[in-house]
Amino acid sequence: MRLSFVEIREATLNHSTSWNGEEKKQLDQHIAELKKHFADAAAEYEKLAADDDAGRALLEADRKAYAEYIALTDQVREISSGNRNEAAQKLFSTTKDKFAALNDSLTKHNAHAKARATESRAAANAAAMRNNRLASASIILGILIVGSFCFVISRSINKRLTSMEEVISHVDTELDLTARVPVKREDEIGVMGLVLNHLLERLQRN
Repeated sequence: MRLSFVEIREATLNHSTSWNGEEKKQLDQHIAELKKHFADAAAEYEKLAADDDAGRALLEADRKAYAEYIALTDQVREISSGNRNEAAQKLFSTTKDKFAALNDSLTKHNAHAKARATESRAAANAAAMRNNRLASASIILGILIVGSFCFVISRSINKRLTSMEEVISHVDTELDLTARVPVKREDEIGVMGLVLNHLLERLQRN
């Protein structure tokens, strides 16, 4: 938006110093395009600043300062269009206060927009850090859970194999064929225990 009104000022000055009617028409057309660009940019910003009360207030201040400045430059071009260039240039020299007011308004608005952008980046970075910490915590928790599960499973397997080993050792040393392996689950180790118990039963019967 700042570039648009700076170009409007330059085009208005060129309009007031030109004696070529065709050139003045081209400058009028160029200024009309710049006005449209400013209006479109302001409308687009208004949509983006829907949740920014301060930003909307600054935009209204921009529009007010812009309207006052444009009204004066339009007068300059109207006088210039009648080839009263000296009068147009004299009036143009009075536009500097309106130009400065508009520039100040846009400068304040620009500072606000930069501050908002900085806040948004900081919030986004903080959210990313929270997500990273959460992901790390989830990974660590998963490792602990899997590790604990593996430990429990390993301990259970070792305990059952030890029980089977004790029965075999007891039979070997005491020749006690009545000994049996306790079978609580019919998994691979449980099946081994059942087979061993069946073998001991056959030996006991014989």
